[in-house]
Amino acid sequence: MYTTNQEQLQETEYLTKQVELLRQMNEQHAKHFVYDHVFAEKITSLPSQQSPDEEENEHLKKTVTMLQAQLSLERQKRVTMEEEYGLVLKNSELEQQLGATDAY
Repeated sequence: MYTTNQEQLQETEYLTKQVELLRQMNEQHAKHFVYDHVFAEKITSLPSQQSPDEEENEHLKKTVTMLQAQLSLERQKRVTMEEEYGLVLKNSELEQQLGATDAY
């Protein structure tokens, strides 16, 4: 019983130290998060100023995106037109065959 009591006492001390260590770590993390939050607020409240080169770069990126969308649309139109042209050719062939069978 004495041995069991001593083991439990040691385990309690060990767990108490672990809890204290975890509390300290938690406090450090909380301080870090507060620091990060304050820093992020300071960054977002600063007015965003872009150099002329950065503004031009942003404008060019938007233009490229718009042109890529237009190119994609034109490609889709081309595919649709090619499919329709194929159907017209097939229809023409069928009409010729129908005309040949009517004449026959």
